[in-house]
Amino acid sequence: MKHRFFIEDKEFDNKEFIPNINLKKQIKKVLRIKKSETFLVINKEKEYLAYFEDDKIKILKLIREKEKEKKIKIYLIQSLVNHSIQKIILQKSTELGIDGIYFFESKFSNYKIKDEKNKYKRHFQILKEAAEQSNQLKIPFLNYLNNLDELSFSKKDLLLFAYEKEEDIYLKSFLDKNNFYKRIFIVIGPEGGFSLEEINKFKKMNFNIVKLTDTILRTETAVIYSISIFNYLFIK
Repeated sequence: MKHRFFIEDKEFDNKEFIPNINLKKQIKKVLRIKKSETFLVINKEKEYLAYFEDDKIKILKLIREKEKEKKIKIYLIQSLVNHSIQKIILQKSTELGIDGIYFFESKFSNYKIKDEKNKYKRHFQILKEAAEQSNQLKIPFLNYLNNLDELSFSKKDLLLFAYEKEEDIYLKSFLDKNNFYKRIFIVIGPEGGFSLEEINKFKKMNFNIVKLTDTILRTETAVIYSISIFNYLFIK
């Protein structure tokens, strides 16, 4: 498999361009890519075959580009969890094709974001590397919510709240009857669960309460399970 790199708009040119210092170091010293070796660069959902010469990335040809919009876009609204679990969630949800991730602090979150700028930089790097590894043409959207009221939805959005104590409505059966939406938002909580106040808040926001499985899942497992169900039902 060829190495893949996302390139920012300010750096990219479809003929040749000078990569930033970090990418140049990765190409020359970490990966030790030879002059005769080709790799792939991605910009604006287009993928190009390229090579490295004279400290420049030179484009050979366009390989592929986004063909059409996804039938349904999937967004995760994730309660903050510890760093190691955050990393798993970012990696695996990206590999599974998530379109966007919102982090928020809930009552029982065991993690707080103190430096949002640096945290975003680290999180974005995880998303970027996961997207490169999994053959994606786009890096998922990432945002940190100070308040749930910052979220906005339309009538074409399906809002889901995963709750282990729901007795009757399972995610799979609910989706079988509600498959005409354009976007899906699913809320996944911390391992300590949600407070009654938070549950009522999501109900007032018109989120549908669903049960994932009969077993209690870890937070990262719940994320992987949910996105996998969406892919199975809606992605061809």
